[in-house]
Amino acid sequence: MKKLLVLVIPILIIFLLTGCTRYHAGTVVATIDNQPLTLQDYEATYARLNGGREQGEKATIEELEEFLDLLVKFRMKIRDAHDSGLLTDPDIQAELEEYRVTLAAAFLIERELVEPALREMYKRRTEELRARHILIRTPQNPEPEDTLRAYQKAIEIIEKLDQGEPFGELALEYSEDPGVQNNHGDLYYFTGGMMVKPFEDAVYRLEVGKYTREPVRTQFGYHIIKLSDRKPAPGSIRVSHIMTFAQQGVSPEDTLRAYNQIRDLFSKLQEGADFEELAIEYSEDRQSAERGGDLGTIQRRSLPQDFENVAFTLQPGEISDIVRTQFGYHIIKVTDTQPLQSYEEMKDNLRRQYQQRYMQDDHDKFVSSLKKKYAHQRHDNNIETFIAAVDSQWYADTNAWHDSLDVSVIDLPLFTIAGETITAIQAALRIQKYPEFTGRRLIPNQLRDMLDRVEEMGLIYKEAENIDERYPEFADQLDEYRDGILMYYIEQKRVWENIDRSEERLREYYEENKERYTFPDRVNVCEIVVRSDSLAREIYQKVSAGEDMEELAEQYTVRSGMKRQRGVTGMIDADRDDLAKRGFAQKVGEVSEPFKIGNNFAIVKTLDRDPARIKTFDEARAQVTGEYQDMMAKKIEQEWIENLRQRYRVSTFPENLEEAFIPEEQ
Repeated sequence: MKKLLVLVIPILIIFLLTGCTRYHAGTVVATIDNQPLTLQDYEATYARLNGGREQGEKATIEELEEFLDLLVKFRMKIRDAHDSGLLTDPDIQAELEEYRVTLAAAFLIERELVEPALREMYKRRTEELRARHILIRTPQNPEPEDTLRAYQKAIEIIEKLDQGEPFGELALEYSEDPGVQNNHGDLYYFTGGMMVKPFEDAVYRLEVGKYTREPVRTQFGYHIIKLSDRKPAPGSIRVSHIMTFAQQGVSPEDTLRAYNQIRDLFSKLQEGADFEELAIEYSEDRQSAERGGDLGTIQRRSLPQDFENVAFTLQPGEISDIVRTQFGYHIIKVTDTQPLQSYEEMKDNLRRQYQQRYMQDDHDKFVSSLKKKYAHQRHDNNIETFIAAVDSQWYADTNAWHDSLDVSVIDLPLFTIAGETITAIQAALRIQKYPEFTGRRLIPNQLRDMLDRVEEMGLIYKEAENIDERYPEFADQLDEYRDGILMYYIEQKRVWENIDRSEERLREYYEENKERYTFPDRVNVCEIVVRSDSLAREIYQKVSAGEDMEELAEQYTVRSGMKRQRGVTGMIDADRDDLAKRGFAQKVGEVSEPFKIGNNFAIVKTLDRDPARIKTFDEARAQVTGEYQDMMAKKIEQEWIENLRQRYRVSTFPENLEEAFIPEEQ
């Protein structure tokens, strides 16, 4: 039942996306037992279910009325569930508590970890920074003395900066960044998400002109960072170029040729020539030349620095002077500019990046803080005893693997959180329920990972215990989950449990409707398809001489998948393709002579043929059962709804929907 609920409940849940509008608080669109459904509540619910107020503004009056009918039915059913005492049912209470714990943990992580991180990432994206750095590398797996040596060297460089020595000169002398000889430590412009996290955290805390007072540790080593510039992020630009190749290191003659050619093209542009036409004809970047020089939409750090230094200063339609990069000479044209996206527009992309790059570290730090907060203890000896007692042949999601634990093990405390213990049997039951462990064997290393997860979630569950007091909106979401569960159970009770599914009733329904359950002309053939007419005729002679056609099909046929089936199609529609048509036109047992099919040649043997007919009850059983249950469910539900309308004295006022989604001032 619970696995079914996992599939059904999300369909029924109304997620809270926005708060209620303040408009139309007094306008009533329906009453249920004299309890009003206001237009304000109606609009909020419609917006939550249909993608926001904008969709409501676009809806026709017929669509609004249809939604009102659905909403009234929903509320009547929930009222019936409450009146029926379903909320006191122990199974439902257990289900609700399980959902509450799971939802509380997810809500807590979203509000206290993910959402603040996404906001911070976006805030950083609104600026672009330019910085220099000096890198003192550490080995990939450093010994303590390697780390200390690199740290002390970085401290010495900071002391030299304090004494006034130029950053660029120190970078050339000491930095172990491979690009330092070319850039003197200058990393050019970047924004949030482009650097490793410790580096980014440090540089965004700096003021322009300042450098880090302590070395910054990353996976590459120790950095000394100086912030050179800070300004609003420019968003993105769509850019085109005309280019002549003159890569660094080519001969002076080739460089001069490339320059003279680009200068001639620049002169043509000044005389009024079309940029796209010149790019198509003359640009040596042939990939972009085919598109009139278009390089697409770019952000910072997409193209060479010298190119971007110019491109990001241009306005749409503006053409640059001649620009030199390490690849050659360019004339640049910006065709469009796009401002930085809003937070909501960028949120999904930020979330993906955060989950891929930063979330695990933040999650680990969050869990560590909870361990300190709740006086956490890990009972390692008991954990090893538990692991040794588990049969590694079991799978985590097997229902009864924990029943095999010795009684001496089940009550062992594995973790203590705020004075409360998680015992071996409690941990085992949680492991069995966690979807992420489905199909995983309980071998020692994997079981240790699972126990780490139980430990983490135990801490998070503890932190989330009073979450509804800190976040009142959580209680609203929990109410929506509760209503979804109640809806499922009340529909089971009022509708699905009242459907007569007896064999007698199904057969009766079949007899009443059997003309609808038919097979078309069908045929089962053995086919052999080969590349040449000569091979097809050779195989045909073998079949005619009595060789087994299925064995020959397994050896020779080239049709995808049919070799594995030994050429046998099984019963298929007779008009599916030319092979089936040929087979249906023959008698059972007859073998066709070779015939052309596309670029290949085929032989078909008819194994069975079944002209169009009505299906037997057994053949139609699945279809009959589905259609009968749907029909009866609609009938019973309609009767239920009519009964509820009378019991709860329902009135609707669809005329008031004319005011829906119209701001008060209008």
